Amino acid sequence: MSRDEDKRFRITAIKPWPSLQLPMLEIERFDEVWVDDDGKLQFSGTASRVELPPESVIRDLFEADLLTPVGVTAALRELGWTNRNDRDLREVGIDYQPKEIRHEEPEREWDPLLDLDLHGSEFESERPEDEDNIDIHIIWPLPWWTVAARLRAVRAAAKHWLAWRRDEPVRPEWTSEGFIARRSGDASESVVEMIYGGPDGLAWEWFAHIVRRGLVQFQPTVMVASRNAGIASRAVGLPSLDLVGALTAQLFNLIVEEAPVRWCANETCGRPFVRQRGRARAAQYRMTGVLYCESACARSQAQREYRRRAKRRQPPDQPPPTQ
Repeated sequence: MSRDEDKRFRITAIKPWPSLQLPMLEIERFDEVWVDDDGKLQFSGTASRVELPPESVIRDLFEADLLTPVGVTAALRELGWTNRNDRDLREVGIDYQPKEIRHEEPEREWDPLLDLDLHGSEFESERPEDEDNIDIHIIWPLPWWTVAARLRAVRAAAKHWLAWRRDEPVRPEWTSEGFIARRSGDASESVVEMIYGGPDGLAWEWFAHIVRRGLVQFQPTVMVASRNAGIASRAVGLPSLDLVGALTAQLFNLIVEEAPVRWCANETCGRPFVRQRGRARAAQYRMTGVLYCESACARSQAQREYRRRAKRRQPPDQPPPTQ
């Protein structure tokens, strides 16, 4: 993010490699995803590798119901799995506690004496001693509302970007998703915002953080396999994406592409889009001369306008023609 004279804020995508686009890698999707009696996400069935539909970050994610366990599990079944929760939202003072979905439950930290002793499973290990000083904290399985919060953060970032493209304030897009500034001591939310130059300044800090953290799977890394845990050596290959990473990668690609954003001309739709769906061949999508987000919307609007013209031509004493 940088400043210039025309706009207070400008998005600058930092590309450490020549390619303008991040690769859209496949993510894991399970046949069944459900919420148990404790509100924890569970999955089973055959795992398949799938690629997200184009622009899911501003289409499928926008339409997902992320306020109910039924909606969250439906999104994970349709789009793909993620095990990211709302922990990294707290690093930049984001608070997310919408009353309609928050469940008060203490987080259980990872205990090596309980969680690493996996006899009888694929990963069998020795029981570690206290003096090993293992300092790892995980929460598994994840409560559904923490996963919903992380997905809503990606959606807020995408809405933020769209508002910026339309020269509109960006902070309301975060508020609409349930995010507020965390108060520190006696400092009010307004004081926190003043540090960042106002509500939009704080929202831009959130935007940069969410996008950076969403893309961590694209960073070069190494993996250490422990023979004590029964893990075989692994070859270096392409990174493995989850749903949050894939959606964030789509948003990053839209940012660096700088393609014009359109809003569907179907009067009952109005969804944002860059490429039209529905008439693709060999992964080619129309970007120019299109008014509708997909061919179905074009047909629906054409039929609606045809019925209106037919009704205007019809004499008052005769019923309109049936379709």
